[in-house]
Amino acid sequence: MTEMAIPSLVDLCSTYAVAGDLGGDVIYRLASGYAHGKQWTLLTSDATQPEGAAPGSPGAGRVTASDNVSALVTLYSVHTFAAAVADLERYARS
Repeated sequence: MTEMAIPSLVDLCSTYAVAGDLGGDVIYRLASGYAHGKQWTLLTSDATQPEGAAPGSPGAGRVTASDNVSALVTLYSVHTFAAAVADLERYARS
């Protein structure tokens, strides 16, 4: 059996991701950020301020996940996984 190099997860996602204009590394980093609760993922969320508050003023507000972004990251992740499994199955048959 020959030795083979194992690529990083980011490299694997770049190889298998089908994400339109987004690269596989973007999908990996978004999904990883959500999974690990990174604060920067709030930038992809929907934020609202309390009624009557001046725009941009500090204070309490509500942050909710963007359904569109969540659905796209999930969809691209599933497609990436399916592409990787299909390649593994091709390899196993050869």
